[in-house]
Amino acid sequence: MRGRVDELLSSLPDPLNGPVDDRWEWAAPLLLDPGLRAFLREWRDGRLRGPDGEQLPRPNPEVFGAYVGDLLADRPLGRRPAVLAELLTDVALGSPATLASRCLRAGTGVDDDTRRRLAGSGKIARSAAPGGQPLPAAAIASRSRSRSLRHRSA
Repeated sequence: MRGRVDELLSSLPDPLNGPVDDRWEWAAPLLLDPGLRAFLREWRDGRLRGPDGEQLPRPNPEVFGAYVGDLLADRPLGRRPAVLAELLTDVALGSPATLASRCLRAGTGVDDDTRRRLAGSGKIARSAAPGGQPLPAAAIASRSRSRSLRHRSA
C-alpha cells in the first residue's frame, strides 16, 4: 500500500523550499480523489440525499459551509510533511471511512457516489456496531491495523 501511496503522491506538486505545510494532511485526499471535491460541494450546498431520501446531515451547520469552502479553496501548498506518505498509508489501510467503503464495495455492487453518501450519513458506523451504537474510530482503525499486520506476516 505504501508503494501505491508514493506513486499517487508523485503525481502531485512537491515544493522543495519553504516551510513545511501541514495542510497537506487534509488536502492530499482532495487532490488524489477526483470525485471528492464535487461530493463536498454538493454536501455543503445541501444537495445530497441519503439512501432514505433525507438530506445528508451536516455537522455544525452554522460553520460547515465556510469550513468546506476553505477545504476547497485552491491555494498553493508548501513543502510536504516528512510523514505524509505514512499518514496517508495508515488512512488508506484503516480509517473508519475506508473500512465503511470497503464493506459497501465487497460484493454489493454499490457505486462510489452511493458509498460516499452512506458514509457521509453516518449510518454505516451505527449499523455496524452492536446495539446500533457507533464504534469508536480508534477501535475500528486498530482492528484494521492488527488484521493488516497479521496478513503481512502470514
